[in-house]
Amino acid sequence: MTELAAGRPGPRKPRELHDVHEFLDQVRLRPGMWVRRGSLQHLDSMLVGYAVACEIHDSDESFDFWNSGPFSQWL
Repeated sequence: MTELAAGRPGPRKPRELHDVHEFLDQVRLRPGMWVRRGSLQHLDSMLVGYAVACEIHDSDESFDFWNSGPFSQWL
């Protein structure tokens, strides 16, 4: 993992991420870079796109971020 001088993790390229949780860690560290104006709708659109890409490429990654999933119930 890339480290900056202040000890804060540096940005990682999308191809370096292994699952949606690592992606969300990057979003949490730099929300303005990933999500326009902090919009939950834009974040939701990115997560749905991620899930669709996983299905297209036959990934068996579990995905808790669908509208009826545990994450939406938590919200």
